[in-house]
Amino acid sequence: MLDGQFEFMVDGKTQTCSSGDFVKIPSGAVHAFTCTYDAPGRLLCIDAPGRIQDAFFTEAGDAMPNGTTEVPPPGGPPDIPALMAEANRLGITILPSDGAPA
Repeated sequence: MLDGQFEFMVDGKTQTCSSGDFVKIPSGAVHAFTCTYDAPGRLLCIDAPGRIQDAFFTEAGDAMPNGTTEVPPPGGPPDIPALMAEANRLGITILPSDGAPA
């Protein structure tokens, strides 16, 4: 974690992490995280070898402009159908969270 506080769930176990902490997620583990800080948090994700994750995040997100040092303000809500389509294309399974609409 670079900044903020996050709650991670890895294979059913939950832990709270803050700046300087790290979380190892084994390959294939069911996992989720949420920022529990009162401002946007920052994570550094390293996927090794990470080919599928790299492809997913490259297609699912927007690149930060070169030279950017500040986190931009949050935009609108994510395009869930587009994210799910990209995950499906790559063979990534995204499970609904408890209480998520069907």
